[in-house]
Amino acid sequence: MKTRNNFALLICAGYLLTISCSGEDLSTEAPEMPGNVTHDLTKVFQIEELEENLFLNYIRQLEFLSNGNIMILGEPKQLIEINTQGELLSIIGREGRGPGEFSTINRFVITPDDTLHVFDSANARHQIFARNSDEQWILARGKITETQADQKLIIDFPVHVYESDDHAYRALMKNRVGFSDTTTMYHNFIMEADHNLKPSRPVSFLKPVQDAAVYRSNVSVATDSNFRFRRAFYLYNSAKREIIYIKNTSNKITVIDDKGTERNAGHLPFEHYSLNKEIVDDYINSYSNFGYESDRIQLIRSKFLDREPYYVNIFLDESQLWVQLSRKDKAAPDWVITSLTGDIQAVFKGPEDFRPIAVHNGRLYGAKTVDYVHYLTSFEVVERDPLSIRIN
Repeated sequence: MKTRNNFALLICAGYLLTISCSGEDLSTEAPEMPGNVTHDLTKVFQIEELEENLFLNYIRQLEFLSNGNIMILGEPKQLIEINTQGELLSIIGREGRGPGEFSTINRFVITPDDTLHVFDSANARHQIFARNSDEQWILARGKITETQADQKLIIDFPVHVYESDDHAYRALMKNRVGFSDTTTMYHNFIMEADHNLKPSRPVSFLKPVQDAAVYRSNVSVATDSNFRFRRAFYLYNSAKREIIYIKNTSNKITVIDDKGTERNAGHLPFEHYSLNKEIVDDYINSYSNFGYESDRIQLIRSKFLDREPYYVNIFLDESQLWVQLSRKDKAAPDWVITSLTGDIQAVFKGPEDFRPIAVHNGRLYGAKTVDYVHYLTSFEVVERDPLSIRIN
């Protein structure tokens, strides 16, 4: 308990350090917004039903094994493994409270040695799976998780795990709003962790990643977040042990090393235009229809930016940034692939009715909606014929 309390104090100190540097930082040195499309998306697969009565109605999380296979969290009772062509390989778990069973999977991570760690909050446990000699997933070990609901900053299960040079792990952690805390931000940070993913020491201070409207009444606490609130993208470059940090209100690419030293690595293109108030009103009205209190609704309204965020999503894929831009002209290309310093390498128009989830090995993965049905979809980026670019 003493170690955890000391760690919480260190986290709080890190939070105080971040408050003073939350302003916007724009640059006229940014690359121009892309005009012509240079690349097109080619569909690799699109899946609704993997086998009879096995649907992907909602995709909560995607992670990748070292051989490129994909682990999917859809229904919170099991995990599904597919290959890079979208073919079903295995199903892990079922509903229940016994070994290898789940009630509510909140999150899972895959370590660099392809060990699978699954956090099940309803069963209050963390189960660990590995492949046997027949390439079947088996339960390797499990442990009961510790619950400390009174912590002001709740240390959650890792978001992602990376290998460290000293054969330990580095884990991307996210602290979230707790019942007794007074912050209004979600934060990310990097920690060292053992083979059970037990945190040992932080190696980076907290950085804010998403604002949240925190409403407290006499009987409950409620939070709300939206991508049009203040937000930042916290990407860990494990090869260089550096954090790439980009705010949705700034085009500056900030790189942070292990010592906490920050440097400007470059700039991304951006478009500055006012937020459509009708979008905010529609969002707020949906809360009003549920009978939410007026002061909570006003709190949520106050969190919106006065203009559209510059970036909807940013993903790190090896040495590239995949950036989904906010564009006033919805027919304009809205994705760029850049170097880690912001040099544009590809420009394309993203698919409609598509929720991006991950980018891996040059492929974009997400959920595409067609006639109210959700499909797990994968795309590759293919260079467009230079002649057609000139014609356009």
